Amino acid sequence: MMMLLRIPTLEDSFALLNELRGLPDIPVSAARRQRLIRSSIILGWVAVEEALEYFIDSYSLADRVDCPSSGKLLQRLDFVARANRKTIDLTELATARRLRNDVTHARDARALTLALTEENCQFVFETCLATVRAMCRHKVVCSVP
Repeated sequence: MMMLLRIPTLEDSFALLNELRGLPDIPVSAARRQRLIRSSIILGWVAVEEALEYFIDSYSLADRVDCPSSGKLLQRLDFVARANRKTIDLTELATARRLRNDVTHARDARALTLALTEENCQFVFETCLATVRAMCRHKVVCSVP
């Protein structure tokens, strides 16, 4: 039986990306554009981290001796995907994580004014979606009503 799984925070990220696509590319919308990009990136990663914890718990992976209970996020994500006989592109995931870190962990004043692009947002969303799909044993759907 095919089970479909929806992840609300991933759908929220997708909704913000779609709203971004509809914005006119004019100076007055620049601030709104950056807010949408930053919000979509953050929500995409929240979805990944929520899914990671959910899949570790629901697949009883936490009981396995080789399951990393803490530590590096990318290692934990890769572990869950491999447990499902799937792979995650760790290079793309690391790039998406760097973009997220530019939003969430600004190291200096320059990072706070960093202008992210729609392409950055699209890349992070697609990477987060692919990561969630790799961790899940069921079909993950992402739609915006």
